[in-house]
Amino acid sequence: MITPGGVGLTISSQSGHRMAQLGAEIDEQLATTPTEDLLGLDVLAPETIKDTLHAYQIAKRCNEKRVMYESIKWGEKGARVNSISPGIIVSPPGHRRIQRPQREFL
Repeated sequence: MITPGGVGLTISSQSGHRMAQLGAEIDEQLATTPTEDLLGLDVLAPETIKDTLHAYQIAKRCNEKRVMYESIKWGEKGARVNSISPGIIVSPPGHRRIQRPQREFL
């Protein structure tokens, strides 16, 4: 439900970009599967999720892909939708993260 000239924004995470590529078929599934059917996808089955980081990353990847897909529909209505993927946010958890061994990578 968007009107011409409308703008939508979602917040994802750089984490969704850092995970390994899933392939075009899975990206399309994440982008186009109706919300109520997402948990039926093999890639989102509990046994395929390795840990909480993997769950977070795939959720953010899904967010990015869904926004990419929806942006076409919104554009046809004269509106736009974007997803931003911020880096580390200066917060207590973010500060702890940059103190870890992967600090140079981050």
